[in-house]
Parts: sequence; C-alpha cells; structure tokens
Amino acid sequence: MAGGKVKPKKKQRKLTPEERKRRRHQRSQIDRVRGIFGRTGFVRVPDISDKEFTFSGRTGDVDDVFVRENIIVCTEYTISTGEKLGDHIKGKVHLFQRMHEEPQKCIAFLFEKFPTLRSVVSNKYHDSHLRLRILYCSNDEVNSQHKALTSETIFLWGATVEYFRVLTSTLRLSARHEMLQFLRLDHGEIGVNGALPDGQEEKKFEGSLLPVAHSNFPTGYKVVSFYVTPGTLLDRAYVLRKDGWRQSDGLYQRLIDKKKIDQIRLHLKREKRVFANNVIVTLPEGTRLDKDGKEVNPEKIDRTTSVMVKIPNRSNSIGIVDGQHRIFSYFEDAKDDPDISEFRARQNLLATGVIYPEGTSDADRERFEAGLFLEINANQNSAKTSLKQAIKVITEPYSDDSIGKRLVTRLGKITPLEGLIERHAFEKGVLPTSSMVSFALAQLIRIGGDESLLNHWSSPKKADVLAKSDNLALIEYVEFCATQLSIFLSAAKACLPASSWAIKKNEGAGVLATVSVNGLIILFRKVVKSEGLSDFEGYKEKLKELGNFDFHGYHSSHYNRMANDMLDKVYGK
Repeated sequence: MAGGKVKPKKKQRKLTPEERKRRRHQRSQIDRVRGIFGRTGFVRVPDISDKEFTFSGRTGDVDDVFVRENIIVCTEYTISTGEKLGDHIKGKVHLFQRMHEEPQKCIAFLFEKFPTLRSVVSNKYHDSHLRLRILYCSNDEVNSQHKALTSETIFLWGATVEYFRVLTSTLRLSARHEMLQFLRLDHGEIGVNGALPDGQEEKKFEGSLLPVAHSNFPTGYKVVSFYVTPGTLLDRAYVLRKDGWRQSDGLYQRLIDKKKIDQIRLHLKREKRVFANNVIVTLPEGTRLDKDGKEVNPEKIDRTTSVMVKIPNRSNSIGIVDGQHRIFSYFEDAKDDPDISEFRARQNLLATGVIYPEGTSDADRERFEAGLFLEINANQNSAKTSLKQAIKVITEPYSDDSIGKRLVTRLGKITPLEGLIERHAFEKGVLPTSSMVSFALAQLIRIGGDESLLNHWSSPKKADVLAKSDNLALIEYVEFCATQLSIFLSAAKACLPASSWAIKKNEGAGVLATVSVNGLIILFRKVVKSEGLSDFEGYKEKLKELGNFDFHGYHSSHYNRMANDMLDKVYGK
C-alpha cells in the first residue's frame, strides 16, 4: 500500500521431529475415521470442527460432526495414551453429559449456533425424530473406569477403527447397517428419505417348510427354504465376527475377505447368475410361516409344505451362519454398479432359514449357531484350531480351554493386564492368548484337579459348576478366578519398577511377554496349591524380591522353568 510499511511475515516455528510424528498420527486417525463415515453415507459438516461453544453452562468443542438422514454424530479425537488419555476424557465428560441429558435441546442449540448443520439435516424430519450420538475416538482403548464416567458416549478405538476401515472399504455403503448398530441405534430410529420405518413392516417370500421328522432339529425349531433378494439379507444381516466390536465370548467368524468378495462380484457380472448353492441363516423372532392366511405348525405336517415366509423389517436381525461372502458380494456403493443393483433386487439367493422357538435366549442362539457353523465347516483346514477353540467356548463351556478363554478375556479388561492382552487381530504390541490358555490357565481353572481354584471357591454355586449345570454359576466362577489372579499379578506389579510392567520390546525396560506372564500365572498356581489364597499385602511381602529377578534368558516354552526359578529364588525369600 502506497505510503505504508509492509509488515514482515511472521516466521513459522519449525516443528520438532516428535511434533511432526504426532501430527502424522493425528492426521492418520482423523482420515481413517472420516473415511469410515464417508463410505457409509454420512456427510461431514466442516464448519463446526474445533469451534468453541457453551451449552447448558459447559464450554467445549467437537472435532467433527457427521450427518446421515436424521442421525447427528459429534466426534472427538485424541492420540493421548496412558494417564494422559484418562485426563483428556475427564476434561470432556461434563460437556458430554450435558449433551446426553438434553439431546433435543442440544440439537436445537447446534442448529442455531451453526446454520450449516441445519441446512444439512432434512426438514422432512420432525425434531423429535432426530438422534444425537457422541463418539470418542482414541488409538488406545479407554479403560472401563474412564468409560464409566460417560457411559452413553460411544468409544471407537484403534482396533475397532481398523475393523470398520476394512469392513467399509470392502462393503462400502452396505456396511452402514453395522455402523448404525455400533452407534446404538434401533431400526425404528433410523430415518430413510425423511421418514422413520413402520415397525409393522415385513417382507414376504414363497418357501418350503420341512416337517419336524425331516429336519431332526430340536423341538420347537423350524427349518424353511426360500428364495430371497440379496437386498433383504443385506438390510437385516449380522455376522458374529471375532475381530469386530461386539462384546461377547460367542464370536468366531472371520472378517470379510475383500479379494473373495471381488471374485464373486466379478462372477455375478460375467455369468449373470448366482452360485448354485444355498446360504444358511437364522431368522428373527416374529418371522411367520403362513399358508392360506393361517400359521403352519411343522409338527403337524408329514411332508414338505409350501408356505409364505414373512420376515420382520428389522436391521441386524438375520444371523449369517454360512455364506457371508456370497451375500455381501451384492453390496451397495454410493456410485452403484447397475448390474449388481439389479441382481440385488431379484429373488435369486436360495436360503435355508432356521427359526428359533419363541423366547430362546441369546446364549442359546449363540450356542446353536456356533455348533451349526462348526458342523458346516468341520472339514476346512484354514484356521481350524483357532476356529474350534473359539466355538468350544459356546458349545463346550465347561472344558478347560473354554473356561481359560473366558478368564483371559476377563483379565484383559481389569488391572493389571487391562489393555495388554490380545482381543483383536488388528491389535499390535499386546500379549497373544493361545498359549496362556493352554499352558498356564488350564490347570488353574479346570473343574477337577488339585491345583484348581475351584477347590478354594466357597460359593454355594460351586455344586452347579461341578455338575456343569448352570452357565451363570460358571461366569461367577470365572469372575472369582479373575479377581484372585488379578490380586496376585497386582502384587507382582507393585514389586517391580513402574517401567517394567510393560510389553517387552527391543528397547525399554518392559518385561511382559508370553513367557513371563505365563511364568507368573504358573507361580500363582503353585503357591495356591501349597499355601492357599492370600491377599494383596501377603503376596506383595512374599514377592518383594521380584525386582531382582532376571526375566531374560527364558524363551518360548520355558514357562514352568521360570515359575520354578521364581519360586526358588524370589518367593518368600
């Protein structure tokens, strides 16, 4: 400007290597989460990102907002770890709670504060039909203590982010059904083109019902075969994938294989026809089998009978036991393939559906599906051992491996091993569990044997566990085992330098590896056999020299040798 001075441009501070690394991690996390939402049909509203606001007396901001139909998702990102992760979420809790307590008021406030958000949400929806969700995204899993501070918040962490990244990259828009379930949305809450679904809707398909004498299934189970549109299954399907987000011991199916999906999809386009075999599914409660307007009872027919199969219109209600790749090969994309779109609406998939007796529990459903899945896949070689171990938890809950697997899962959720035990294939830098179950825990928890913790359990439900007659009693026994082992391991942790209770790496002071954790568990087993159970202070006194123990020099299967050396050189010295 004439007559004026040009103000020198402020020199930007050069970032340190650590700062650059942190920014790369932040960008990677944000890009992955945004990709998941984008592929499932959500729209990002950038004008709200990092804009501070005060709602109901609490000030803060959200990092991202995503919208799909009547669903609004406010998202917070962090790459903090350890204590800093806990501090970060504590700083967000009060605002989150206000937003959870008054969601409709919060939505109205956000509309007024950020007009762009109002323009993205369809005016066709009544305000009462809008749904607000808060999503907290972290690389490390938030521990149960900090999750409890804001229980309505949904937590998405590293391994689950990777699961949804793979799922949405493969199934594109069709992955939205599982994503919406993860966001704790019922079918009746999910809007489509400005309206909520009618809870009475159902799809009708002509099928054939097997009489009881032909199916040989348990009393009350119905078996029906029918041709169904792939779109119907895609809208309602769920798969019990072991590396997913669901919290259950009854997860065993593998993650969807993109290469296999692409091959089937290519076959569909080239051959213009489906594979000539059926898929196996379980149908939801409320499925009706009618003939001439009257319900058909399979116990009262002696031959295969034509029926009308009426399936309720509920998402995540049809269990895919066999054929997930064939079903999901018809996936929908934002830029949809016209050929696949046409095939998706045809009744061209032959399905065998199992209908449970009314009132069947979730545990019984899982047990039945797992047994059926194993029966179908018994002759497959790939992942055969791990598959059978996973399914045995459901079908043979009282076996050593099954109780051990339940216990190791529980240990991964409580101190001092919380977050350190493998639960997902996507996790890195955690302890694998197979040898822990087979070589360290089996003798400790088995029903029978002089080293079993069952000998020290004084619950009146002990008889039910010995009789293998009450699964709830079994869960209580697993909880008892987890508590006692946790006390011992916490005492061991207290006797080591703080930096030692970490996963062993090439660099660093961490000593936790499969051999050391198994060694400590076996040491506990030997101590309990000879001395009985103690408390934290008792164990801590006996383990006070553990910090002087040399954990190095023990490899692979040296678990028992390490335990004996700790018993001789450390325990009680």
